[in-house]
Amino acid sequence: MNLSLSRCIALLIPLLLLLSSGRSYAQEGGQLDAGSIPPALKAFADAVVREASLTVEIKDENETWITQRRVITILKEQGKEMGYIGIQYRKKEPIKNLTASIYNAEGELIHKFKTSEFEDVSVADGFSLFDDLRGKTLAPGSNHYPYTIVYEYQQKKKQSFTLPGWYPIPDAHVAVEKSSYTLVAPESLPVRFKMLNLKAAQREFTEKGEHHYVWEVTGLSAVRTEPYSPPDRKYLPMLWAEPVQFSYYGIKGTIRNWQEYGRWVSIHLLQGRDELPEQTVQKVREMTNDLPSTEEKVRKLYAYMQSKCRYVSVQMGIGGMQPMRAEEVDRLGYGDCKGLVNYMKALLAAADIPAYYTEIKSGDEKQDYLEDFASPVQGDHIILCVPSGKDSIWLECTDRNEPFGFLGYFTDDRYGLLCSESGGVLVHTPTYADTLNRRQYAASFALDSSCALSGKVSALLTGLCYEDRDFQDHLGQQDAEKQLRQMYDFPNGIISGYGIAREKTSRPLAKEQFDIRCDRYATVSGDRMYLPLNSVNRLGGVPDRVYHRTRKVYIARGFTETDTLIYALPAHYHPELVPADIDVKNAFGEYHASCRIADGRITYCRNFALRGGTYPSESYESLRGFMQQVYNGDREKLILQKE
Repeated sequence: MNLSLSRCIALLIPLLLLLSSGRSYAQEGGQLDAGSIPPALKAFADAVVREASLTVEIKDENETWITQRRVITILKEQGKEMGYIGIQYRKKEPIKNLTASIYNAEGELIHKFKTSEFEDVSVADGFSLFDDLRGKTLAPGSNHYPYTIVYEYQQKKKQSFTLPGWYPIPDAHVAVEKSSYTLVAPESLPVRFKMLNLKAAQREFTEKGEHHYVWEVTGLSAVRTEPYSPPDRKYLPMLWAEPVQFSYYGIKGTIRNWQEYGRWVSIHLLQGRDELPEQTVQKVREMTNDLPSTEEKVRKLYAYMQSKCRYVSVQMGIGGMQPMRAEEVDRLGYGDCKGLVNYMKALLAAADIPAYYTEIKSGDEKQDYLEDFASPVQGDHIILCVPSGKDSIWLECTDRNEPFGFLGYFTDDRYGLLCSESGGVLVHTPTYADTLNRRQYAASFALDSSCALSGKVSALLTGLCYEDRDFQDHLGQQDAEKQLRQMYDFPNGIISGYGIAREKTSRPLAKEQFDIRCDRYATVSGDRMYLPLNSVNRLGGVPDRVYHRTRKVYIARGFTETDTLIYALPAHYHPELVPADIDVKNAFGEYHASCRIADGRITYCRNFALRGGTYPSESYESLRGFMQQVYNGDREKLILQKE
């Protein structure tokens, strides 16, 4: 089974300490047999962390040792991924004392893995040219459940800046018998901590000039999957640590707040890396001198950067955090998010337009930077902020097809860190209102007496819905039409004549159209024909029922859908039963559906609006009920009687 390294690493975060004695778990009196797991911990659990420990020992600002050990019992197939191992390392910071073993349900050794059985892979996304970040991966498993995985390792880091955090519950449906986190640092090196959703036994003591911080949890029940949940950070326990004084591969600094951190990034990682060749500076001025506004200049240079450069993962530089020099990107025509943002920033500077390198946490979940705890581990992506009048222009520099001034699902509506020499500032990226995120479908169909349907479909997609068709930018005509057949509910339909046009503005829109033919769209029983009214934009499903829900209901983004579908009826058929109008309104949105008949045509109109936001946990059943009404309404049929 293949598993991406990023997934392995995500599962690895809460790993466990290698005990200094080096004795096995069983030798220390623990029980590896699955029968010793307390029954209460098996509820909702696919796996159980039997023992987890993580020790982070800061020797000085330039040296940190990480020691981890993990013992986890996989109860069923759904928990198999939790036993997968993935450990990142750099060539100058190799992994040491790496061992792994698998035991059966009774705690008997099945196999002890050799280091050579681990796969050594590049931690890249397939677009990396320069990358010294690698990973050791292993996917141990058994066809007989339950079984237990034990593994441990040590690693020396040549920095004290990015410390591993503690995540006692690594994922949903994983229970914990015991997990601990220990941080050891010189008394002269103060450390800041941030705990989220965590109630842990804590103790501190000083020994031989070192301060020890120890946290421990026991008997944590598994967290269930609950649809429409807030981001993990809102409910899973976690702890982050950050020394006030640090060294990052030879670059020293202090970090007590975001202002200090943003200044350090700007001065030590960016300063002096924005120089461009003189001929490029002259080209920038020629392109922009006659343009009347800042926005038009930024638009022109953004289009130039997109046409010239492509995204390539680059993990070299200082710890992978420092961008390529702007002159290198200009010469080579590629860079990662850091390099492309730094290059775009340099192009704007050549036109006397200030812009700011901005760190952010990417992804659909919309994770904010924490206002009260500055640390480098909260972000994973870089975008560019260009001040312009009352508003700012935001640029995503890694996608050659991204509209100007538009941030999609990847970085919208969250706080990131704007970095400058005067200090870092938390800034909020644009929010796209529910009413701006629109899907509007229109179709005209002809239905004949043999149940065959033919016609044309068009769609207008705006706001965040614009990204619904991003995949089409990388497909040929045949592949695009194949994808559409999977998206639309036309049984055995043949799609042809597909086309899409895009307006790439800060409020982008995509216009899609295609022809469709289905030889057997409606069904016949006796002298009646059953015609599905909505084949274009059906709700795909209803969220599962959850008894005793604990988390708030979170709808990350709302949207509005407005559809009009017209059917020309076959000769010698007339409507016998027309579905009643549907009119539903509640806190989560609205749904309206109606069917009108005139001149041998059926006009079906549908309006569906879902409101983004956070709602009380007890409202979940109301959301389910609303979605069930939409799901049922989208599957209504018109019954036609043969004359």
